[in-house]
This record gives sequence, C-alpha cells and structure tokens, in this order.
Amino acid sequence: MISVDAITDKVKRFFDKEGVPPIVQDGKKYHILGKYTIVEKEDYYEIYKYEQYVDTVNASSTALSWCIFDSKNNWKSANSLLVNDKRIQDYRFQIANRKRILKTVTNDDDKELLLIRINDDIGKLQEAKINLNKTVKLTKYIKIKGFNDESK
Repeated sequence: MISVDAITDKVKRFFDKEGVPPIVQDGKKYHILGKYTIVEKEDYYEIYKYEQYVDTVNASSTALSWCIFDSKNNWKSANSLLVNDKRIQDYRFQIANRKRILKTVTNDDDKELLLIRINDDIGKLQEAKINLNKTVKLTKYIKIKGFNDESK
C-alpha cells in the first residue's frame, strides 16, 4: 500500500532534484509545493490538493497560507483560515442586506434595531478580519526563510 507521505516525499525530492521552485504560475493557476493548486477566479480563489477540490477563499494570501499550514499538518490553523474567511463573507452579506432593508423601514424602533444589528455585525466583521490576518501572519516567516527550507 502506498502512503500519502511516501508520495509527498517523492514529489519533494523530484522538485528539489529538478530545481523546480515551490510556487509555479501557469496562467491563473498557481502550483504550490508540488501538491497544491490555487486557481484564480474573478473575485475568489479555489484551492485544490492533489487535484481534489478543498475550498474557496476570497484572498490569495488566505489560499497560500492554507497550503502552507496544510503542508505542515497544522490543520487547526488551516481550518481557522477557512472559518474566518467564511465569517467575513457572511458578515459582509448581512451588513449589506440590513442596510438595504434599513432604506425601506419607516418605523423608528425598527430602524434603531437594524442599526444596532448593523453595528454589531461590523464589530464581528472586524474581529473576523483581525483573526484571519493573525493567522495569515503566522505563515510570513516561512516566506522570509524561503519555501525550499520549509518544504523539506
């Protein structure tokens, strides 16, 4: 039986031997560390691992960070990236939707309630952005050290 780790090691040795860089761009596709692919779409990025769809995120930094965390078996941080990315999109949608509703409401109490909810969502949105940025920043030292050192 062939293990994923054995295949990963063989791919890494191939990339090291052939001198292939850890990130290779092919049009709107980015091949990362020999096993991940990030596909750039109009306003989002799809992540694939061994050509199997993983998830969709809204920033290339989130996609790249997910690949790095997954390659290090740091699934807690990888999951945190995806959760916070989804929260950001949910809060943006809720805020836009409530602002749209606010324009049509005539009752002052309803307006006040909507404004409270909008402000609460804005706070939650900012918190999700901060959490996402903290997690992305954890991968920056890998960029500084270089992918080749980290992918071995």
